[in-house]
Amino acid sequence: MDYPVSNKAPDVAQAVVPHVLDGDGNAVPQSPAAPQPVGNAELATATATIANGESLSAAVDLGTGRLAGIVMPAAWTAANLTFQTSPDGVTWRDRYDWLGGEVTVVAAAARSIQVNLADWLGVRFLKVRSGTSGTPVNQGAERVLTLVLVR
Repeated sequence: MDYPVSNKAPDVAQAVVPHVLDGDGNAVPQSPAAPQPVGNAELATATATIANGESLSAAVDLGTGRLAGIVMPAAWTAANLTFQTSPDGVTWRDRYDWLGGEVTVVAAAARSIQVNLADWLGVRFLKVRSGTSGTPVNQGAERVLTLVLVR
């Protein structure tokens, strides 16, 4: 059986890998270079600022957006990222996944980091932490992180 799009027979390995269409209309295996499209989603950005000598950003209102990525600043005191969330912008809680682990993003200076959209469903207000809730890491200068949102 041939792919209806490319008229080529798939090998067994490719047959189980999701495919997307490239710019020329060819079916290519889904990968970081060829991600699954998110419908007609709009991209937007917001900023999370961690003050000099602090580990937790000011609150960010994501509005109707969902966190899809984080662009790290060029300078960063070494630490991963964890988060606090709030349904109302008043009461804050550390963010945990369904297995009970603190939601952690491996971070370093000058990176663009993809995050799983499903982890951020239902999140309206967000604070970004340098380090973990148990071991926060104060930043050596003001740091501005760019949050990439999908709407």
